[in-house]
Amino acid sequence: MDIGLKIKELRKCKNLSQIQFSAIIGIDNSQLSKIERGNLQPTITQLMEISSKFNVSIDSLLSNEKGNNITANVNSKITNDSGEVQQLIVKLEEQIAFLTNQVKEKDIQISNLIEILGKK
Repeated sequence: MDIGLKIKELRKCKNLSQIQFSAIIGIDNSQLSKIERGNLQPTITQLMEISSKFNVSIDSLLSNEKGNNITANVNSKITNDSGEVQQLIVKLEEQIAFLTNQVKEKDIQISNLIEILGKK
């Protein structure tokens, strides 16, 4: 698959317009249009920007593989990120529960102290 088509596929996978995508990678949208149509080859700097901003390897952009390689890479990254987010949420919920119990214990201790001091 042509590199321009791979870049276009990536852009569409991210639901971005040419204007949005080109702004993210720091080029003019007319230049992106030419790249997507195969009239212009992206520079290594542009490929590096695409790679870093959209979490795809330059190798996957340059490979001659056909099919949804870019889409698969992006979807895989999204799936991995979602799993990591879920793990973080579980850890945060555990920490919140622990801290809530700590606060309750401190409230009980303070209540006990107030009661003891009130008796004296």
